[in-house]
Amino acid sequence: MKKVLLALLFILLPFCLFAEPFGLKMGMTLDEITEASGGTKPKYRGDDSYFIYPEKKHSLFKTYVAFVDNEKGLYCIRAKTEKILLISIVESAFTEISGRISKTYGDPQAIDINAPGSYWEYMHWGEGSVLGGDLWAENLKDNLTCVTLYTTKSYNGEYYVILQYDFSNKKQVEDSQDMVF
Repeated sequence: MKKVLLALLFILLPFCLFAEPFGLKMGMTLDEITEASGGTKPKYRGDDSYFIYPEKKHSLFKTYVAFVDNEKGLYCIRAKTEKILLISIVESAFTEISGRISKTYGDPQAIDINAPGSYWEYMHWGEGSVLGGDLWAENLKDNLTCVTLYTTKSYNGEYYVILQYDFSNKKQVEDSQDMVF
């Protein structure tokens, strides 16, 4: 049953992911995100991040988080699946989604999590470990600088597939935050 459901979800994936991620654009304010979420207000979770409930979403992903700066607006979106207990389902989901994203953005660059000093080694400290992923950073549209798809394993053995969109204003937000150092 899960295989049939996953297959059906993957057929619909391209229609939901591309054409402004989840119906959201770089720089959107919280009010604009609320409007794009059918009137449902984002729920603050800390550090510029908000749980959001976009109208344009994909049923494979259950949690959506928007990163919104007071001045620069929306600068990152992250979507996460429900917990998956079998590595074989995670692997097939990851492969299928990566293939579909590749139809729009071309071949990805594989993320080497074992590279010395890799950012990915520490990305989810406290949540678990990154198992691997793909990165698209060329031929992007909609003010995107990178699209990242990766898998994680939590400390209690649950797996997740995570899709992240970084907009071009993210660097400006990070530079502004770094000015305190």
